[in-house]
Amino acid sequence: MPKKKLDYIIIEDGQTIPTRRLRFILIGMLLGMLTITAVLLAVTWGGEHFGPIPMTPTFPPSVTAIPTLTAANADQPITGTESVAVSPDGAILAVGLLGKGGWSVELRRFNGLHIADTERITRFPVTAPPIHLTFSPDGKWLAVTGGAPIGWNITELYDAQTGAPRFALDGGYAAFSLDNQLLATTSYDGSIFLWDVASGALLKTLHHPADSAHQVQFTPDGRSLVAAVYMLESAESNNRGLSQWDLTNLDAPPITYDLFTDWIPYFDLSPDGRFTMIAQRGGVQVIDQRQDSLLQWGIKDGIAEMVTFSPDGEWLALGFNGLYPSPTHGNVYGPISLYSVAQAREVRLMVGYSDYPQLSDLAFAPDGAYLLSAGSGALIQWNYLDGTEISRLEF
Repeated sequence: MPKKKLDYIIIEDGQTIPTRRLRFILIGMLLGMLTITAVLLAVTWGGEHFGPIPMTPTFPPSVTAIPTLTAANADQPITGTESVAVSPDGAILAVGLLGKGGWSVELRRFNGLHIADTERITRFPVTAPPIHLTFSPDGKWLAVTGGAPIGWNITELYDAQTGAPRFALDGGYAAFSLDNQLLATTSYDGSIFLWDVASGALLKTLHHPADSAHQVQFTPDGRSLVAAVYMLESAESNNRGLSQWDLTNLDAPPITYDLFTDWIPYFDLSPDGRFTMIAQRGGVQVIDQRQDSLLQWGIKDGIAEMVTFSPDGEWLALGFNGLYPSPTHGNVYGPISLYSVAQAREVRLMVGYSDYPQLSDLAFAPDGAYLLSAGSGALIQWNYLDGTEISRLEF
């Protein structure tokens, strides 16, 4: 499998860290990885299962009808907002909800001004916790991934205007192709499934020698497919990476990028295709396609679990779920870190949730007018340019 060799450079507050300091940082990261490996081995030898138990996959991958759930499942008291997405025209909000009696997704009509003034269109029950939502580029369909962040997931397809169910597909963290014809999902065994949106037929299975494929995106030019992969054991990998397939030659092996991280990567692609941003422990890693380099922005504590570009590519929002020590805000839970792409540094920290759990998802408006965050039973609409809260919607 071809590997992309990248120069590894660390940038802190817009400044390149000297090589000597870089060596110490890499050594520290290696020691951290060895510690995690030792813990995993200890737990395994002790007979205990470490981490979430995946749902049993169905092979071959299948398309099925979405199970019929009663409306009562969707009307239970809400305990948290798990995910959020905005339709391409900005007119509809989709919110994944956790409830005492089940899980649901709510569609709301939005005028683009204040989310507190949105009007509920419908709320429909789903079969698993809605951890990821995505609209098709034409705004016709909504893909809902349900399940655990790591494990066997299911993706259900709904009418984005009415919430009417279409079908359920194996795999999770769905992504639509730019022409609306393909839907890609990831699997716990490292496979990527490509589905026909119109019929639900499985068109292609892309195989990767990984223990899990975690997230997937089509590149902005529509020519490639990128997936985050997680290797439990590999002599040739540092266990976390990205794989990229050429859509014109899917039978060819993917190009792989090894990542210097001990956290399962979440990533986003810049609108111009130059940068791939990978959220990770202590900041963000950046693959710069023009320079064939892997950059490290920000050396901080905390685990970044969300990353998303603004539509113009000038800003990057990182979401932290858990304790984050900030020199300006003290110890805070679930903040949003805003990076300037041009300056390669954090310029703002936004804190909107005070209880635990906090932040669970981020989404920019399609026109870049605002940033939405989901967490702790509320949506928050941010003016990210000055860090102020515009509006809040409680559930």
